[in-house]
Amino acid sequence: MGVTRWLDRIDPDVWQEAVRRIQSPPSTAGDVTAFLAAFGKKPDDSILEVFEDAEEDPAARSFALNSLLELAVTAESWDLDKACTHGFESLPKALRALEPLGLIFDLKGLDTALPSSCDRIDSGLFGCMSAERARTCLEAISPFPSIQAVCAALRDLKPSGLSRLLGARTGAAALAAKLEADYFAVHWASLVAAIGETQRRGHLLGLGQG
Repeated sequence: MGVTRWLDRIDPDVWQEAVRRIQSPPSTAGDVTAFLAAFGKKPDDSILEVFEDAEEDPAARSFALNSLLELAVTAESWDLDKACTHGFESLPKALRALEPLGLIFDLKGLDTALPSSCDRIDSGLFGCMSAERARTCLEAISPFPSIQAVCAALRDLKPSGLSRLLGARTGAAALAAKLEADYFAVHWASLVAAIGETQRRGHLLGLGQG
């Protein structure tokens, strides 16, 4: 068990239109189908089931609308599984150059809020980072195109005498050894691709958690 994360690429114009339309929330299967059709999408069985289950439950209703909004606006998505909470989350403190990535790992970079009808949730799309806010993440991650580059930087750390006494070098070396696994290599590549492609298009970076 553990917290999973994903990143979505979202056109800001599509986001604005979806937010406008969801102010009149769909409730029936026909409403859901029509809402998604406006964005060139089709509902699957799971989204229709979510709406059926949410008829008399406000919390479930918020989750249903959140799921619908995310499906409508997402142009591309990258699954990061548990990498952001079981490894990557240590990098902003270990490597000063990667400190801006805390905006993603800690969900602190959200500057594009969800509509109020969609945001009372424990999992799903938590909000978006504007292209301007996410640019710092691109600048930080660009020198580290692979997890191997990250691990090399960790091993090159030269802590002060006090840090050495506190085990900083050992901690960095241990983190490097952990992140060398194929699991982290795959998800680091997804993180790099998500930030790079979203920035290239000037789009919002949606942050999801489950």
